Amino acid sequence: GGDSAAAVQVSLFDLPDEASFHAAAEDALHSLREHRVLHLHSIAALEAEECGLPAIERKLIETIRRHDEWGLLQYREVNLRSLEYHAYTDGGSVLDPEHR
Repeated sequence: GGDSAAAVQVSLFDLPDEASFHAAAEDALHSLREHRVLHLHSIAALEAEECGLPAIERKLIETIRRHDEWGLLQYREVNLRSLEYHAYTDGGSVLDPEHR
């Protein structure tokens, strides 16, 4: 059944080094002090269970699976590509008005 597929996960901490290219490109877009981004998935210290981030990642994936009303993920591997913290000050916003 779908339970065995649900057990197959790739942690966002297991992404290849090439994945940092996307973070660097995004950082260039977020270089204004009004909009800062912290890429939580790229901080080695946050890989430890004790910090709680891996548990949050598992909880997000479980929630995504639980709300998959069309069954699109039933036999598929599900993982998070990135986990970010965005901080905005006056005048800061996402540059793309279509960004969701």
